[in-house]
Amino acid sequence: MLFVTAYLMIGIPLFGAAMSRLVDFVLDRYIRAVQSSELLMSRQKHLADPKFKQKQRTHDDAVLKAFAAAAIAQAHAEEEANEARLAEKKLEQARLMAAEEVGEAIEAKWAAEEALNLAREMERRAKRAE
Repeated sequence: MLFVTAYLMIGIPLFGAAMSRLVDFVLDRYIRAVQSSELLMSRQKHLADPKFKQKQRTHDDAVLKAFAAAAIAQAHAEEEANEARLAEKKLEQARLMAAEEVGEAIEAKWAAEEALNLAREMERRAKRAE
């Protein structure tokens, strides 16, 4: 009898404490689930609001306009890049032509120097022949 009494005096409070913790845990989860569902419902209500939908359409239009402007800017940038590449090719051609002209000018200079030397030599010969 003493054993049963001790068991009841100790067991019932322990069982009650365990059950109260379990109930607290379950209630806490339930409260969190309710709060989460309320938050989702408020967001859903906000998303269904006509004012929000109008703002979203306005933002979507602005985004589409920005993408269109970016596409136009990209096309202009590509066009400018193509023009720059073409200008670089023309510059390279001009450099090659200039190098050829320099080579021809150097050859002309040598020919002129040879002609001048030949003319001086002929003048010296003409002076000696006199």
